[in-house]
Amino acid sequence: MTSSPKISDVSFISDFVSKYQKGMEMTYTIDGKSRESEFNKKMGSVAIILFHKGLNKFLLVRQFRPAVFVGHVSRLPENEGKDFNEIDWNNYDPELGFTMELCAGLIDKEGLTPAEIASEEVAEECGYRVDPEDLLHITTFIVGAHQSGSLHEGGGNVHDGEVITKVFLTPEEALAIARPETHAVVKGPPGVLFAMQWWFFILNPDRKGLIASPPSDYKFIPHNPKPISNVQFTTDFDKKKYGYNPKRMTFTMHGITRSWDLALCPDTATCIMVDMTKRQLILLQKLRPPVFIGKCRAMEENIGKSLDEIDFSSYDANMAYTLEPAVTKVPQHDDPRKFIRIAVKHLGYDLPETDFQLKGKCIPGIGQSGDTQFIYAVDVSKARICEKEEDEDIEEVRIGFNDLASLYTQHRLGAPTTYYAIGFVLDQLLERHTFTAAEKQCLYVQITPKKPPDVGTPKQVRTVTEKSLQTAFTEEENDTNREIMQNFEEKWQMTDLKEKEGTLFSQSDMENIKKMKAETGQATYRKIDYTEGELDNSVLTEPPSPSNPHPFDASDLPPVHSHSLVPFVNHSTLLRFLVDIGVDLAEVENTTSIGRHLLRLQMEDVRQKIELMQNEIGFENEEIGAYLTRNPFFLLQSVNDMQTRLNYLEMKKFTKAERRKIVNEYRYWLNCSVKLIDSRLGWLQQQFKLSAKVTREIIVKEPRIIMFGTGPLERLVKMFTKELNFDMNQMKTLVQKDPRLFMMDSKLISRTYKYVRDVMRVNNETILEHPFILRCSPSVIKSRHDFLNRLGRAQYQLAEKSESKKDASEVYTPEDSAHSDLVSLEHFLYPSDAGFAMLAAKTFPVAYDKFLRNS
Repeated sequence: MTSSPKISDVSFISDFVSKYQKGMEMTYTIDGKSRESEFNKKMGSVAIILFHKGLNKFLLVRQFRPAVFVGHVSRLPENEGKDFNEIDWNNYDPELGFTMELCAGLIDKEGLTPAEIASEEVAEECGYRVDPEDLLHITTFIVGAHQSGSLHEGGGNVHDGEVITKVFLTPEEALAIARPETHAVVKGPPGVLFAMQWWFFILNPDRKGLIASPPSDYKFIPHNPKPISNVQFTTDFDKKKYGYNPKRMTFTMHGITRSWDLALCPDTATCIMVDMTKRQLILLQKLRPPVFIGKCRAMEENIGKSLDEIDFSSYDANMAYTLEPAVTKVPQHDDPRKFIRIAVKHLGYDLPETDFQLKGKCIPGIGQSGDTQFIYAVDVSKARICEKEEDEDIEEVRIGFNDLASLYTQHRLGAPTTYYAIGFVLDQLLERHTFTAAEKQCLYVQITPKKPPDVGTPKQVRTVTEKSLQTAFTEEENDTNREIMQNFEEKWQMTDLKEKEGTLFSQSDMENIKKMKAETGQATYRKIDYTEGELDNSVLTEPPSPSNPHPFDASDLPPVHSHSLVPFVNHSTLLRFLVDIGVDLAEVENTTSIGRHLLRLQMEDVRQKIELMQNEIGFENEEIGAYLTRNPFFLLQSVNDMQTRLNYLEMKKFTKAERRKIVNEYRYWLNCSVKLIDSRLGWLQQQFKLSAKVTREIIVKEPRIIMFGTGPLERLVKMFTKELNFDMNQMKTLVQKDPRLFMMDSKLISRTYKYVRDVMRVNNETILEHPFILRCSPSVIKSRHDFLNRLGRAQYQLAEKSESKKDASEVYTPEDSAHSDLVSLEHFLYPSDAGFAMLAAKTFPVAYDKFLRNS
């Protein structure tokens, strides 16, 4: 354990203005009644779970938290009733205030996304470079449901009062947090419990636990939500009324005097209630006005607005409701088990204290409140039902165990303990998976210190995230795929009905079936009668036949119903065939809902489509499985329809190799009708005034350019022409050189452009020669420019402007561009950092690497 530094010169003041918290009283009207509530305005935050693959360890941070230190010391018996300035803080070990946390930070930088802030926090607190695009967003939950409603995105500055060191945990130590033998004790926030639970029980789909059952269609929708109106705030209120007592702490550590804003809160206890008889998790739907305010503040249109400028009455009342476990405050020096029992009894369940099992202990308020939370679990199926304490703002919600996996994926349900409760139930009470030593080694994220790369094997410069993701459906694609499934379903039902009509049912039976289906939406079929004693004369040593029936063996039949394709594979020749050619059925199930349709396919029909892929499109055998995994809807379509779409491409003079590239790179090309594709290609050709040949070249270069439809493209064209001042001839050049630009988020392009134009002083003509710069990560561009600036080389070779575009105020001449000391954008954008250092900065790669480590 790292030794703790000494703390001294501790003092407190109550009269101060904080940028991190702002206590208010909010008044509002709900259901015609005027109410009031405490509201502590805070910032949202990000937290990141990191795993160092080289060391095979999790990376957390050990940080001194003044709120935890003050909260612990002030609650000691000898300090009870004392004013903070009367306590001799120097006599207490600062180790009491150190916590173990995920790398985290506040969302307090304008213009940066949560992922970009998270990237900066990893660099600042842990010393590792992680590009924002490499971060995986896990979930978003509400941290301060009672007071602040701030949002926490789930994916050390000494001068800000942070005392941070790195802590590495082995997988065994981390698993002990996620699944302790008795209960988990984490001297840190509940986010640590949540993160480890997610890592071990969610990340790997082969493991049991949270994914013990496939996700259902369950979605939490608040019951009887009531709109909130007439919202007003005041900072002039009686703080004692709510127990709100903010203080600013000043202290000295490591010889540096720091300050920290506190708003201490009492300890709490929470309880995970389950009904094992009915196999249900019991949560509470609660009205949380601060959560409503926090969610409204986080809306894009409200960023930067004051609370008085936001029209809260225009937002959905559902946003004010959360799902939470039972929770109660715990008086100082008292037994939390006693008080959580009382809280559960108020909900109508009377149980002895011994039934409440401690499962976890954490510190929700590490930043400002310093409170500890005790997490209990109890089975209420054997409780004595007692009188419930009525509260119009609280309503019991029961969720079946089979629906918990779906509930877990819904963001902003409530506090992190809500997610922890769901995960705990599914891991503890359903089928558990025993981790082998090998499985503990098979972890996922790789974060290692950046080494000087080899200029001979460059790594591509990071680009900003494109709107087009291979796993994401656009709205039009969703509509197209739904139409494909609907057409297939109707065709299958007609075929199935004809088969039944010709074999099992008479004409009168069919008329009755159709009549019943028209009236009720369901069809009832006649029962099959079996003759008693029909097996008495059977010879079981002879093969079965109509005259020699064998006993019915249900074990050889496929399952009647399942949420997964797995039980059907051994009974379906078609599914085994798809597995044999390389189709990942697990991935198909995770990304689509066409499992039942695959079971209805005919082998001969599938073989025809495979032959189409081989002969008409030109896929190699080993490529077919991967393509069908990405686009299983291909199998549900008519061969004739797809042949028509391929014929259209051939008519447009695309070669067979080009057709193969288009279909492979834009997986849903063959799902779109000829009319839709033709209209989009026509729009592209007209908008940019392209010839047919150039249009073909652009589509072959980037087939996905038309995948979002014409609306997003029109917005990008408008931005380039109106905001970035590119004329139509330049636009034509841009789309020819880098069509991928027109698949990007317009805000990201605009932000990158402003930096390149205003800071780097690069003109449009130069960008036109190197359009890739607009797709590069802003952080990479900034790092390289700052390095050149430090070397005095941040001047770039610029393309000469046309006469009509020259600005007399610009200090630029063609002679400047030819100067040997100017940096070429080609060298500036060199794929590897080493190549950039040697060619653009004209220095050693280790110098740039050192700059990145220290910046």
